[in-house]
Amino acid sequence: MRPASSASLQATTGLTFRPDVEGLRAIAVILVVAFHYGVAELSGGFIGVDVFFVISGFVITRMLQAEFQSRATIDLIGFYGKRARRLLPACGAMVVATLIASTMVFSPVEMKSVAKGGVASSLYFSNFWFMSQSWDYFAPESAMNPFLHTWTLSVEEQFYLIWPTILLCTLRLPRRWQILIFGLIVTASFGASAWIIRLQPAVAFYASPLRAWEFGLGALVTYSRSAKWGALAATTGLVAIGWSAVALSENSTFPGLSALSPGLGTVAILYAGGRRNLVSSGLGSPPFQWVGRLSYSIYLWHWPMIVLALAAYPDLGLTGRCACAMTTLLLAWMSFTGLEHPIRTNAWLIAKRERSIALAAALTAAAAIASSCLWGFGFLQTTRPEQREITAAANERSQLPGDCLLYFTVAQPKACSFLKGREALVLLGDSHAAQLFTPARWVAQALGMRMVTYLKSSCPISDVEVFNNRLHRLNPECGQWRRSVFRALARLRPAVIVVSQSSMGYVKGSDRSGGTITIERPDWAQGTRRSLRYLAGTGARVFVVEDSPRMQFAVPNCLSRIAYLNLPPGTCDRPRQRVLDDQLARVEADAAIKAGVQYVTTQDLYCSRTTCAAKRDGRIVYRDGNHITEAFARSLSRPLFDKLHPLL
Repeated sequence: MRPASSASLQATTGLTFRPDVEGLRAIAVILVVAFHYGVAELSGGFIGVDVFFVISGFVITRMLQAEFQSRATIDLIGFYGKRARRLLPACGAMVVATLIASTMVFSPVEMKSVAKGGVASSLYFSNFWFMSQSWDYFAPESAMNPFLHTWTLSVEEQFYLIWPTILLCTLRLPRRWQILIFGLIVTASFGASAWIIRLQPAVAFYASPLRAWEFGLGALVTYSRSAKWGALAATTGLVAIGWSAVALSENSTFPGLSALSPGLGTVAILYAGGRRNLVSSGLGSPPFQWVGRLSYSIYLWHWPMIVLALAAYPDLGLTGRCACAMTTLLLAWMSFTGLEHPIRTNAWLIAKRERSIALAAALTAAAAIASSCLWGFGFLQTTRPEQREITAAANERSQLPGDCLLYFTVAQPKACSFLKGREALVLLGDSHAAQLFTPARWVAQALGMRMVTYLKSSCPISDVEVFNNRLHRLNPECGQWRRSVFRALARLRPAVIVVSQSSMGYVKGSDRSGGTITIERPDWAQGTRRSLRYLAGTGARVFVVEDSPRMQFAVPNCLSRIAYLNLPPGTCDRPRQRVLDDQLARVEADAAIKAGVQYVTTQDLYCSRTTCAAKRDGRIVYRDGNHITEAFARSLSRPLFDKLHPLL
């Protein structure tokens, strides 16, 4: 991401070119690409975006300050024209190329989602669009949208829209008042970000007002630089950025306090003022300068490249990822030399600033129209009978009321009651228990019992502390909820308790599609045994229903691709050993036996001896990567009863 070129400042404003800033851009884009391409050692490479934000605040503020000092005003139309010539041609080309490629690899439903992302990115509000979808940047469903990376460009554009006007007003004030105003902006924005991140991480991540503090830091550093401490500042800053890239991960609470390290590290390098030292010499070396010049184009193309490659080849290995990286560099070079640089320096466009604004409007409209065309194409494809069947299966929901499955941050239990009967059957667990609502209700009705549910998302019944990957923090609300539920069950004294939980989603060595902070198997066994013993102490017959297989990809999308692209029927099936954890099942079965309760195996309901299928007996099994469809849940009613009834 290279919105403002240091190299162009000298020619347009007389400012001294800072090679260290160009090299810093290279480091930032390398970190981002490495993170997105799966370099495990750089688990915090996403902080490259924060480095970009601070650089943008510095470069744009520095440029506009120089213009104001020479002209006593800021040419807003001219400023927006320059930004349009620099940003929009390459971005528009990326959008259109990605839309075309999407028709070759994505399902019709995915095309519609991609198209909406294309419209949002074309109009520069994709950060708010992704935020409105309640998508976590690090979540797997976000990872397959080829326009996800444009949220940063939208934040940049929103900054460009407002910042020149703020500067035009503040630069008329005394210097100390300017610093005070920027300091207040930084403090207010950072404070709001640190406060809201525990409640709404997506808002803290995507909302431009909550990212303004990073741009503000860049603005503040324009007021000071150090000759005496330059080498120390630059070295400290580089270490801070490097430490953040290695120590942070997708499970870090980010931004907020975690973002201070890369933000202040960038400030330290900028504060060093480009003075001759080891860090500035390294950043000014030809390789870093070359990558820095291409950084915006590299950023544009790297994400669609890897997303489209993974969509076409889900098992893409190291060789494939390296090929994607090399192709990205080629596209970036072509984009820079064929679009970005020629249009930015075009004499006809520069001659009249209105021409650049007109170009911006035309390119924006073209990209938005192209995105709308993809949406229309995807919509027409979804009207086909085979596509309607897949969509209907994925969207059908059980009769469990939505408020009966509690959100992550809710600690107060909610008991939902169904049917009538003297004795109670309790369904207890997380969303993998909730997906069994229909068959469990069928069992309760067959036994003449009323049914009570205690359900909470991403909260196991096992007595363990869990890390919530969507909140990016430990989830003490889960433990509070579990203890309260256990006390409620002691008072209720149900006849039967059916427990199920997404075991493979919590335990080390199993699937962790949402993150990497996991629970060791011995700890899981002990926690499971403690909880089951407590439940058995209520006098109920307790049944632990084995976790369903985790396919680790969106099954309806895969089936839709089969229908659309005429792929082999078994494309979405997976080998049994890849989606089941037999060792974990044995650990849980042993814990159940030691707690004196029954363990109910269900693998035969989902899989053959060798394969777990996406469709079974004509029914689509999964509505996403690990939750079963309502139609398949209904088909489990009688089999589940047959497994439980003899044990009762």
